[in-house]
Amino acid sequence: MGDRDLLERIFLCGLGVLAVAEERVEKVLEELEKKGKAKEKELGQRLRSVSESEPVSLLEKTFRGMLKRLDIPTASDIRMLRKEIDQLKELLRQQDEASSSEEKD
Repeated sequence: MGDRDLLERIFLCGLGVLAVAEERVEKVLEELEKKGKAKEKELGQRLRSVSESEPVSLLEKTFRGMLKRLDIPTASDIRMLRKEIDQLKELLRQQDEASSSEEKD
C-alpha cells in the first residue's frame, strides 16, 4: 500500500468519523428537544396549578416563614434597623455637642 492509498484511507476515515458524529449529535439533539418540550409542559402545568390553587398571600406567607426560619432579615427589618441607627447617630451627635459646649464653659 502506497502513501497515496494510506492518505486516502485516513481522509475517508476522517469523513466517516464526521458522518457518525453528525448522526449522533442529531439524535442527541432530537432527544434533548423532546425532553425539553415535555419538561416545559410539566413546569407550565405546575405553575398554573400553583397560581390557581394558592393565592399570592399564601406564597408570601410561605416565603416570609422561610426567611424567618433561615434568620434572614426582611426589607422592613432593614428599614427599622436603619431608622434605629439614624436615631442613635442623632443621640451621639447631641451628646458630642453637649460635651463640647461644656468643655468651652
